[in-house]
Amino acid sequence: MFSSLSRSVGYFGDNLFHDVIEVQYRLKNSGFPDLVVDGNCGQKTVAAISQGNARLDATVPPASDMPVSGGVRRNVRKSELNVFYNGVYVR
Repeated sequence: MFSSLSRSVGYFGDNLFHDVIEVQYRLKNSGFPDLVVDGNCGQKTVAAISQGNARLDATVPPASDMPVSGGVRRNVRKSELNVFYNGVYVR
């Protein structure tokens, strides 16, 4: 069973060892079989997170599906989103 992350993982993440292990394990089992699960958030892990986010971006609904608040539709920038990839928080 997966545990939850205590901090963020990624290029600007806190990258605590146990959180990086969790993210690497999930990425390895979600289409990145060559990723080494070593607890080090290096270039390959960051690249896998980016590629995973790119896959996610392809499935995000268009802005027209965003709720309207106060009569004004607000487009959300990717940087404002908390991104989850297969249950893993990444930024």
